[in-house]
Order: sequence, then C-alpha cells, then structure tokens
Amino acid sequence: MAQDERPTSASYWLTSIRLRDVSSLFQQRSFSRTLSGMPQGVTGLTLKWNHNTILGITDKVTVKPDFDDTPFKTVRHRAERAYSWFRLDGFDIFKSSKNHYHVVFDRRVTWKTNIRVMCWVAMLSQIGKLKDYVLMQGIKESSTLRVGPKGDKPSPRIVNRFGEQDGEIQNFLKKRKEIKDTVRRMDCLIATEKGSPQAMHKTGVLQSVEQPSKRVQEISLLLSSHHDRK
Repeated sequence: MAQDERPTSASYWLTSIRLRDVSSLFQQRSFSRTLSGMPQGVTGLTLKWNHNTILGITDKVTVKPDFDDTPFKTVRHRAERAYSWFRLDGFDIFKSSKNHYHVVFDRRVTWKTNIRVMCWVAMLSQIGKLKDYVLMQGIKESSTLRVGPKGDKPSPRIVNRFGEQDGEIQNFLKKRKEIKDTVRRMDCLIATEKGSPQAMHKTGVLQSVEQPSKRVQEISLLLSSHHDRK
C-alpha cells in the first residue's frame, strides 16, 4: 500500500506480498531498515523486530477473515456457519494474540464470492473491527493476513483445523513457510554482520556466511535465488 493511500497515521506500514513478490519485498522502503535492523530477541518463530515491516500474504481467491477482540468459541462458530453455508470445504484457525484470530478457508473462490462470504460473516458477527477489515479488503480488491511478527506479537499459529486441508489452506501454508524461511536466513546474515552469531546458533538456523561485510550482495543473491525457483 502506498504511503499516500494509508488509511491511518500509524507508525508502521503493511507490506502485503504474494509468493512471487518475496524478492521485491526487501527492495521497497523497508530494505535499508531490514539490513541495519538488529533482532531484539530470538525464540524460534517469535522473533521481534525493531523495523516496522509487517509480512503478510495477499490474494483474491482465499477466504480469510480477521477476527479482533473475539473469543475462540465465537470465531469457531462463525467459521463453521460460513463453511456450511458456502460449502468452503474446510478451515484453519490461527491465533494472532489473545482474542485475535485469523481464519483461512480451503475452497478456491472468485473475488466476488470471497468478498460476499466475508461480508456475510461480518454482518452475522456484528463485530465492528471485522466490518472495518472487510471494507478495507473490498477497497483494495484483495484480502491480506499477517504471517510475520507485529511488534510484541509473534507470528500467528494454528490452533484449530476442520475439514479438507489440501486446497487453499495448503497453498497458504506453503507461502507462509517459504516467507518465514527466507526471513530466517536474512536474520542469520544480519546477526552475523552485527557480530552476534551466538543468538542465531540457538535457533538452529544459522548457516556459514563468508565475507559478512558483503551482506547486501549476499542478501540480494539469496532473494534472487528464492525468486527464481517460483
């Protein structure tokens, strides 16, 4: 989303990416911050960032509403209703933080059906923040869910699965894994350049990096290689 199109004056900006856009992510405004940013703490996938990029996945064909300030039982009930009414094959529920959940449905749909389902869920739930989310997705004509850390919030994790899982859920999880793997490798390079590889050794993902002073070239090569495999 371009800076002059942001709906609020929040201090962060949302980078919504498709799988094929992974390499271009770090060429945008956050690139220099990513290179100079030092991880504040590392515990598996709960990496906290001191730059303000938020990693997300965007598409038109996956129904994925975002429930804020909603208990799990309510989210599960709404997901079951939508699954049954629109025959969405299956769903996964991700916990973003306390009483904040994302739902990803399995059946591939058109954008017209996608926004129709999200509007139906929002009207049924009568949750103000969910309505705002659906309106924003309608404005940009695609839907986005966060997959990376956001401030003190870790990456969303799966807490419930139901029905089929081999359609859009599988695609979403594949994109999510490849994005996280790329970021982990980026952080290895950054931490090594900062002279603190010990922190990354604890995660089990630090690989040998020669000539860390050439991190920009190495990161560019890494991202280019990741992009070329698509």
